[in-house]
Amino acid sequence: MTPLEYLRCSPETINPAIVTARHIQHLELSGQVTPEMMEQLAKEAKSAIAQCKQAIADYNYSLQRLKSANSQSNCVPWGF
Repeated sequence: MTPLEYLRCSPETINPAIVTARHIQHLELSGQVTPEMMEQLAKEAKSAIAQCKQAIADYNYSLQRLKSANSQSNCVPWGF
């Protein structure tokens, strides 16, 4: 798959940590957070953070591949 094809097929997503934080804030502001919910909310937050760390690692890998590719005008690095 070429880099352009890869980018076209990649899903557009919002950082899961932001989504989780907004959800918890909404629950808190609307008075829906209970002590019983805290353990589950903590698990959701930890999961979102893990997903974000993996996304950052993937991004850094792709960035390093781009930096190490030979620059040629109008050419996409092979295998990227």
